[in-house]
Amino acid sequence: MSNVTRPNLVYILNDDTDVLLGAASTLRQTRALLGDAGATFTEFRTLSPKCTPSRTGQLVGRHYHNVRPRGVTGPPPGGGLNQTTMFEPTALFPMLAAIGYWTSIVGKVHNGQQSFLCSDHNRTDVFTHIGTQCKPCGNYWGAEYVVKDVGDVTTRLETINGSDWSAYSHGQFANRSTAFMRAAVRAKRPFFAHIGTTGPHLPAIPAPWHLEEVSRWTIGAPRAPSFNFDAPSHHPTIAAAPRIDDDKLVYVDALMRDRLGVLLSIDDLVASVVGTLDDLGVLDSSYIFYSSDHGYHLGEWKLPMEKMWPYETDTRIPFWCRGPGITPGTVVDALAVNIDIAPTLLHLAGAAVPANYDGRSLAPLLIGTRDETAAARRAWRTRTVISFAEGGDQWWGKVSQAALNLSVAEPAAEIRPPLRSESGAEYLFDNPSNQWRMLRVLNATHNVSFVEWDPAFRFDVVNFSAFFDLSADPWQLHNAWPALAPDEQAAWRAELAREFACRGHHGRDTDCS
Repeated sequence: MSNVTRPNLVYILNDDTDVLLGAASTLRQTRALLGDAGATFTEFRTLSPKCTPSRTGQLVGRHYHNVRPRGVTGPPPGGGLNQTTMFEPTALFPMLAAIGYWTSIVGKVHNGQQSFLCSDHNRTDVFTHIGTQCKPCGNYWGAEYVVKDVGDVTTRLETINGSDWSAYSHGQFANRSTAFMRAAVRAKRPFFAHIGTTGPHLPAIPAPWHLEEVSRWTIGAPRAPSFNFDAPSHHPTIAAAPRIDDDKLVYVDALMRDRLGVLLSIDDLVASVVGTLDDLGVLDSSYIFYSSDHGYHLGEWKLPMEKMWPYETDTRIPFWCRGPGITPGTVVDALAVNIDIAPTLLHLAGAAVPANYDGRSLAPLLIGTRDETAAARRAWRTRTVISFAEGGDQWWGKVSQAALNLSVAEPAAEIRPPLRSESGAEYLFDNPSNQWRMLRVLNATHNVSFVEWDPAFRFDVVNFSAFFDLSADPWQLHNAWPALAPDEQAAWRAELAREFACRGHHGRDTDCS
């Protein structure tokens, strides 16, 4: 049955893209083609600042702590990586497939997608098309893909020439996605294309056609007030972190160049998608979303790299979108979360949003008269929960030669920075004690985050708390929790516990945001 009256849907999902450090400013084509031609969300957040927890929750519209496997009461390893939720009946892909959409997965969906996607003769009925790397995490030159073409019942494995320029991941993803879009338009079927980029995840390796430009760059990581900041009032892991020695800051700056260089090829991918939809004559009937699974830090609070902490650098992410009914140049400052993406796509497709979703459709904030969108924004949430329970011992990662300006002859060559400071202390940026939940409040009177840590992720016993007033302390330098009066502390604890206990409210429970 043809459903050509339904809009086409495209979701381009980056890996590790920040807002506060300036990475998003590199995406000039993306900002022009999506943000300027549609809408920019300035206060968009991730549900959890790590790849798989974020992806697990956003594909089912639920908070990470609401999709962890039943019976898991402590931290992982692996306990929270509930990746097969994407096949639940109320998950995004099954629901869109059920109402007639052709669906496509290209690139990275989950870190562990090899276990449930990458095999010969694997039935994947909710996907019309598949073009994924079998080892997607930071794999810019993967030679093995799992493929399902339109009309196929099962998957097949495909090997490509991994040494050729055309094997670079973002070029592959653009070509495979746009080929699917052309097939869907020829068949007069509405489609949903999920494009998960490799980058700028570690080890960030720019595309070969951008390497010469990147090798000339001298830009480094921004020296914000929090950069290499000694934070004795913060969580013990942060408080004990050694200062990044001056001679090792070269690796932080190199990673910044790596990341920006990778974003150039992602910017090209977005332009290719928009150009293809325009050539096919369906751009004006298509919604395109662009975001990241989480943010990033580079040197802040003496953390050399990565994410996973309850700071704005890690939890605030870019979000741009365009499509029918969205006024070009729209700016939305409402507190939105990536659990809102699935309900928004379903809403735009004409499907009912499941009652078990924690997220809400963003469409009322974007589409309607000025009075209607203004009223929707006034009624929107002013607080949300963000949580993380994937902490483990992790050290400084790798950078590429190109960003160190050493050579462009071997772009895939990598160098690992020293794992210890001159004092002998380890550059440890995560450990099992880093399991937390956060209440983020943003309204007319409060711009705060309140965080509780419990290594068991049960929160019957909290072993550390932090409170940041971002209006007074935008770079989160000082933990104000000890200065709060006991009744204030009790009130914040109660509010966080109440929000954390919400399940599938979808706006129905007035005690839930």
